[in-house]
Amino acid sequence: MEVEQAEMAIGNVAHPPEQGQEPPSAVTEVTKRKPVRKPSKAWKYFDRIKDKAKCRFCGKQYAANSSSHGTSNMNKHLKVCLKNPNREVDKRQKTIAIGKESEDNPNSVSLKLVDFNQERTRMALAKMIIIDELPFKYVENEGFKMFMSEAQPRFKIPSRVSVARDCLRLYFDEKEKLKSILSQNKQMVSLTTDTWTSIQNMNYMVVTAHYIDDEWDLKKRILSFGLIADHKGETIGINLENCMKDWGIKSICCVTVDNASANNLAISYLNRGMRVWNGRTLFNGEYLHMRCNAHILNLIVVDGLKEIDVSVSRIRAACKFVKGSPGRMTTFKKCAEAVGVCTKALVTLDVQTRWNSTYIMLDIAEKYEYAFYRLENDDVAYVTNLASESGGCPNQADWERSRIFVKFLKTFYDATLSFSGSLHVTTNSFFKQLMDIQKALNKWRHNISDPILKKMAANMQVKLDKYWESGAINYLLFVAIYLDPRYKLEYIEFCLNRLYGADKSKDMLNKLNNLINKLFEHYKVMYPISYESNGSTALSSNNASQSRAENGEDDDDWDNLFRMNVKKKQRDVQRTELERYLEDGLEDTSPTFNILTWWKGKTDKYHVLSRIARDILSIPVSTVSSESAFSTGGRVLDSFRSSLNPSTVEALICTQNWIKYPKVVDLESELVEVEKLESEFNGLVTIDVGVIAAEFDTITTTTRF
Repeated sequence: MEVEQAEMAIGNVAHPPEQGQEPPSAVTEVTKRKPVRKPSKAWKYFDRIKDKAKCRFCGKQYAANSSSHGTSNMNKHLKVCLKNPNREVDKRQKTIAIGKESEDNPNSVSLKLVDFNQERTRMALAKMIIIDELPFKYVENEGFKMFMSEAQPRFKIPSRVSVARDCLRLYFDEKEKLKSILSQNKQMVSLTTDTWTSIQNMNYMVVTAHYIDDEWDLKKRILSFGLIADHKGETIGINLENCMKDWGIKSICCVTVDNASANNLAISYLNRGMRVWNGRTLFNGEYLHMRCNAHILNLIVVDGLKEIDVSVSRIRAACKFVKGSPGRMTTFKKCAEAVGVCTKALVTLDVQTRWNSTYIMLDIAEKYEYAFYRLENDDVAYVTNLASESGGCPNQADWERSRIFVKFLKTFYDATLSFSGSLHVTTNSFFKQLMDIQKALNKWRHNISDPILKKMAANMQVKLDKYWESGAINYLLFVAIYLDPRYKLEYIEFCLNRLYGADKSKDMLNKLNNLINKLFEHYKVMYPISYESNGSTALSSNNASQSRAENGEDDDDWDNLFRMNVKKKQRDVQRTELERYLEDGLEDTSPTFNILTWWKGKTDKYHVLSRIARDILSIPVSTVSSESAFSTGGRVLDSFRSSLNPSTVEALICTQNWIKYPKVVDLESELVEVEKLESEFNGLVTIDVGVIAAEFDTITTTTRF
């Protein structure tokens, strides 16, 4: 047994210890082989090059000696390598992007840090649907899904129903914000109203508020866009009243409406209703009704066009023939080159319900007069076609009549653009534009020999007098030019004397002065000048004097009281704001002059007048924007909006107006773009300005909900 135990203790030692070595211990540990370490996962994305590792995505190299370097640097690199498709992005990481510095000014840009946010991106999607007038179904289109998968794969695209809910939520949020602004601004608000028709012949009425905010910026906000049973005056008046109550508006300066007789009843109804629920107007609503001056201009021009309809029809037929095919256009261009036409403008067609497009068509066509004469000699088809369509080719009388009419029509064109602008003050421009039109009509009636044009000018003068004779004009329009520091009362007096004569102009000026004085007294009560600083100074001075008197130091007390008394008398007898304003010199008529900026800088100097200006200058002289002011057709809803619930239609249209930065639509600038396109395609694509003009009247049909 002892032998066996000894063998077990020794183990498998085969040889005895050599001399000089210690004998092994009785018990020894069994030596184990170390396990082989697995290579780092980083090597899946790196190639070994001698003692270095090279990234397979971007090619960057790191030291990778197995005995002295680890793979930490390689793992860190994979997390930040921009070309690594498997890179995990930190959700807290922000991206530098170019964005708008201000919501009110889209041209101001700045760099900002942004991070992905599902909720914020959903609301941005809702804004895109509203601003670009897209159907809710747009988010389910394959193309949009493909784009978003590349642009932002983390964004979960909502369904069409969810998008509709987001749009309505945005509407209610923005409405509360606007309500808060209108309740904080205590000044008067001016309104415009107009009617629209859906393709199902349902009647809608839009109500828009116009006001100048605390920063002296002109604001235009749609308040309602709802169904109305009919176009009767009482119905319109009830809807206006309900809209004001819904928004909590109690002070109205003017309501601008078109010239339908029903609107007279609507304004009367609204005026009576406001008295019942303690609404506030100027002088019991005496100046509440403002006629749409762009509509009046439209009626005058359309009457004038009827007188030269034959000449316009022939020129229109000539333009239509030339635009009929690329071959005809090529032939016409050769004729133009042969007779030496220098203009680069292309012949266009008009839309007959938009007289500004007729003006542009005639303006361009008359420059090609001799090219059309040459075409008449070279192309038999041209002569034959126009003989059957318009009674013949345009003759010399037609071209001469058109040339004169275009020069005259330019006055109306500029006036309409001025009246219907929604981004600038229009009230102060009315009187000057009226004077320009009156001068042009006087010149036509006395200096033109053509009997047709003379008759046309006389008929237009009758129409103008019907709407703008001295008794029919709302005198707040005269107050607006009075408040323009470039013109003031002197300009009004000068123009009225030349236009109406001394006696009639004297009566008009007396009426205007009385109104201005009434306004000044009315606003002086509403916005009294505060002398708190002077009062506090006087109070502290009196207290100090009393203290000195109690201490026997009253030597200067009588002197202080005397000087205070003199200052009070000087303040009482000082010139009124009206006198100081009129005595100050006129400002230069610079094209860059901004009347709102001027009054913003004069609020301390003209405390009461600036309050009057803030209300009067916000009055719109037109119910329509510039892109609709030239149209003789009604406003029509597109098929998508017509298919929606009326409350959804209102939400979409109102919210678009509240969040979208307004853009001026100019037919002439669009025409320039068309000319560029046509030049680039070198005649392969024929684009007509009439198509573009028509888009302003009828929105292209879109997919329904």
